[in-house]
Amino acid sequence: MLAAERNATMKDRTATKTHIQISRQELYDFIENFFDRIKADPEIYYNKLKRRLQEIGKDRFFEEMARIRTAPTRIKKRKEEIAEAKSDEEKRVYRELGKLDEFEFQLYEKQAFFLLSYHLLKMWTTQYYMVIQENGLDPERLQQLVFERAAEWFEPPEGWTYKNAEAALEPLRKAGEAFDEMLARPLDPYALMLNGPATNSLKEIGPKTKRAWQDPDKGEGKLITTAGTKVTMYNFTSLGGMDVKTHKLFDMCARFITPKISKDDIYKKFDPIKEQRTVQITVKKYMELTGLKDRKEAARQLKEAADRLYNMSIEFDMEVSYPGQRKKESEHWKTRILDSQAERKRGTFLLVLTSDMWRYFQRVPPMPFNQKLWEVSGKVNPNAYAFGFKLFAHHNMNLTKPNANRISVSTLLDAGPSIPRYEEVMAGNRNITDRIITPFERDLDVLVDLGILKSWEYCNIKGEPLTNEQLDLENYDVFSQLLINFELKDYPDQTERIKKLQAAKKSHRPRAKAR
Repeated sequence: MLAAERNATMKDRTATKTHIQISRQELYDFIENFFDRIKADPEIYYNKLKRRLQEIGKDRFFEEMARIRTAPTRIKKRKEEIAEAKSDEEKRVYRELGKLDEFEFQLYEKQAFFLLSYHLLKMWTTQYYMVIQENGLDPERLQQLVFERAAEWFEPPEGWTYKNAEAALEPLRKAGEAFDEMLARPLDPYALMLNGPATNSLKEIGPKTKRAWQDPDKGEGKLITTAGTKVTMYNFTSLGGMDVKTHKLFDMCARFITPKISKDDIYKKFDPIKEQRTVQITVKKYMELTGLKDRKEAARQLKEAADRLYNMSIEFDMEVSYPGQRKKESEHWKTRILDSQAERKRGTFLLVLTSDMWRYFQRVPPMPFNQKLWEVSGKVNPNAYAFGFKLFAHHNMNLTKPNANRISVSTLLDAGPSIPRYEEVMAGNRNITDRIITPFERDLDVLVDLGILKSWEYCNIKGEPLTNEQLDLENYDVFSQLLINFELKDYPDQTERIKKLQAAKKSHRPRAKAR
């Protein structure tokens, strides 16, 4: 509809823009009213589905039959695709596609044409099934309508209802669900995200962070991270400090702004327009990224995190290099995170970064970030998100060094927002194991469970295994001086990047003076 209107008014570009904007608004209103009408009178929608099913002709079924007839060829191709797949996830997707092909071909071979037609009609009405589920209607009504239409094409077995058809297709349904779940995730869970020391150190802040907030009596919370970033939270008494969902939303902003950032004009002084600085996150997308099932809970988390980001400012020093200058200059930065209160429109949150945050992201490098980390539960594993992020940043920064997969326990302890300091524990119940070591290991283990880490283990400075004396982890002095050796799962191949980094290092190595 919008395309037709655009073509009709193409001669007048100004009028076209206005016309399209009005039409888009009208379209949004129509969609919203449409869903309201469905809930008010479901029979309207069921009658629409009945007409839609009548429009699907039997010739379409025979076209699909021709495709299914070639399933053995496709199954053979699937096996080749599985063999050539570069990741485990990709292999699983091809296996699930192969299962669907095999199941449909078996129905075709058995001449179970009624069941095959029911299955295909169900697939062709998936979008309507989703609308029914979203609006709380009865999905069995659609199954009954599909059954009746399939019965017009082929006679069902005697005494069958749609329930028999659903039961017969149960194996296919399970395979399809698994396939849909895999498609919802990217084959490569990693994506590039801009990051820098000033913002990375925010992860060590939690609701009850071991670095106590100052000035809460003034309605503000202030603290300084280990990297020297000064953080101010306005409306602190009502909103509280940062928590895991706030860190997640900040990193989603960084992740989704990354493709928009251009490094070409990094030294040009200009004010990026609002559209460039805007990140849109729908409640549905947030649910997909975090694994949440409750829409209301997801919307609540988004709103709370957005409010905290808006009421937050950071202050830090940053070294910046300019063209023609050999030495880096130290610049002082002080900026809020968001330009304005997050705007919510029809389940979509609009978050506008400040111009300074945009410029900050221009000046920091990207790193591979495993988006599965967003599935971590901040309530169950309050340190896991900070641990995972720290491991990504550490590995990325030391990619060409021997310690890329080794990090000290003390560094991770500093990063864990909910792990108390040694002095605090000794001033209390003195239970080092329960208050420090157990949550430390628990929140690293969950990264293995989520498929973010392949493994982790304690080690010494060069990766040597622990001695018998070091196995006594209840001794805090021993525990705090250990390192952990970790392996990231499904980490993207960095061969070319390592070659470039090593070449750059050689080109900057000082040469011996000529005699």
